[in-house]
Amino acid sequence: MSTINVLAPEFPESQGDATLLKWIYKVGEGVKHDDIIVQIETTDIVFDVPAGKDGTLQTVLVNDGSLVTSQQVIATIEL
Repeated sequence: MSTINVLAPEFPESQGDATLLKWIYKVGEGVKHDDIIVQIETTDIVFDVPAGKDGTLQTVLVNDGSLVTSQQVIATIEL
């Protein structure tokens, strides 16, 4: 089996980081490519981050309430 990285979205240049609001799925749960798995908030917008591929949420690398940077790896999905 292979895995893919789930990345935080690319934030506007004026945003250095954002807060990971909450994980919608838990480790071990199956996800579809367009399922929203996590929400991330900047000062201006809330990003709904999709899984990107069908698979199983394998690892969560950033906890709720933590700061993340643009394009940071926040989780992995096993395909």
